[in-house]
Amino acid sequence: RTFVGRVALALGRGPLAERELSRAAEARGRGPVGQRATAWHATALARLAGGDRAGAKAALRKGLAVVDAYRAGLGATELRVGAAAHGEDLARLGLRLALADRRAWEVLRWAERWRAGSLRLPPVAPPADSALAGALSELRAAEADLREATLAGAAGPGPRGRLARAERAVRDRARRGPSAAGTPPVRAFDGAALPGALGDRALVELVNVEGHLHAVTVAGGRASLHAVAPVARVEDEVQFLLFALRRVLAPAVGGGRRRAPVAVAATGRPRSAPPVAALMADVDEAARRVDDLLLGPLGLAPGQPVVVVPTHPLHQLPWGALPSLAARTVTVTPSAALWLRRAGARATAAPGRTVIVAGPDLPGAEDEVAALARLHPGGVVLRGPDATVERVLAALSGAAVAHVAAHGRFRSDSPLLSSLGLADGAFTIYDLERLARPPVTFVLPACNAAVARVARGDEVVGTAAALVGLGVRSVLAPVLPVPDEAAAPFSVAIHTALRAGRPAAGALSAARAAVAADPWLRALGAAFVCIGVDDSI
Repeated sequence: RTFVGRVALALGRGPLAERELSRAAEARGRGPVGQRATAWHATALARLAGGDRAGAKAALRKGLAVVDAYRAGLGATELRVGAAAHGEDLARLGLRLALADRRAWEVLRWAERWRAGSLRLPPVAPPADSALAGALSELRAAEADLREATLAGAAGPGPRGRLARAERAVRDRARRGPSAAGTPPVRAFDGAALPGALGDRALVELVNVEGHLHAVTVAGGRASLHAVAPVARVEDEVQFLLFALRRVLAPAVGGGRRRAPVAVAATGRPRSAPPVAALMADVDEAARRVDDLLLGPLGLAPGQPVVVVPTHPLHQLPWGALPSLAARTVTVTPSAALWLRRAGARATAAPGRTVIVAGPDLPGAEDEVAALARLHPGGVVLRGPDATVERVLAALSGAAVAHVAAHGRFRSDSPLLSSLGLADGAFTIYDLERLARPPVTFVLPACNAAVARVARGDEVVGTAAALVGLGVRSVLAPVLPVPDEAAAPFSVAIHTALRAGRPAAGALSAARAAVAADPWLRALGAAFVCIGVDDSI
């Protein structure tokens, strides 16, 4: 009935629209959450057709509150992310109305009303019994068997079937986590405290409405609304930039290793690759075009630190490559409300404790860990057979700084199975959810560690996003595969800045400046982003 009512409105058939929407609105107080949310959407449309914009917005807020309460009671991340889809039409209509009214603060509030809501809830509590841990152990054993069978040329249906069953068991067990009944829903974003928390920073929040990007900027206590560019054009330019960076970081020659398996010599530079300076010229040109599209219309003050809240398709954008951001500290956050809440909270961690982990099959990881251990005397170092999932989990709990050098794998089909490779197998997001006290700052030079899948409702799911949702204040990670040996000098530059007292985003900016004379390392630095809150420690 709601769909028919929307079609009737579009065709100008008012009586039919009113009849169908009114009948749909009768279900506001009964039935499953999706039905109630749709009924509130019908109520908003009916009120809007009658000229009652204020009443329409009130109906949208009530519908979103229904979905909020439902989502807050779910005990699994995957279920919370999926529940966001019930509120998508409500939030989209509210955002369209705010844009039509040209009120920047209202656009920001509606954008935040349904952005990364699952990450803003308290982290889920994994099942207290041993079933999930056992299922995860079986998953690692199944992956090891499949790897051995593949190397032996016998990767038939048996090993693959075992792995599929193990993955299904992990997902099923995680979904049976304890109910989170009583968890308060996500609070509506007010924004009154935002200017004070930002200080001299500027907030740039991007929204995607009907195929066009808009931006709300907040700086100096004032909010401004900007039309940016068509989404399709921006997405094309972003893909050109990512392709150009991949050509620099992963030339298709030789047989070296990267953090997902590139051909590099012992010096950390590509073998038989085209001249890096020439490839970087393509990167710079692609970055300039993206910069002109996204940031050119915004009028940011020169050198001003920036907090960016992306939307699809910008979560994979290497923001540090953009020329107007190169000399700034840039923090990327899934939500302004999440950033504001974390910015006002004090970090708690064991004073100065640093955990350094090296995964297997990375020749450069040993040198990297050794160099970092010299920078952090007394730090906890786990490598070789000691770097198991359970030992790493125990060491990470309560750390001030964590560094994990390992193969990274992003699973777009099942993002919570995205993983880091440790001595006994995959360290998944399901494992990370078992962390008792997450580290304050997490340096994660693993392939694609900052990549996320954007689900309906601007829900962001990926390794770095999951860490931020668990309470890690800042994650420094790449949006692309990174060469193994080259990651070591850049990681040392990051930790040198952290040791000097720089906050996470400042440390990333300082590391980029330290390697700027080397075009290949400059490309590596451009691939990294700081996700979370920039005043980590």
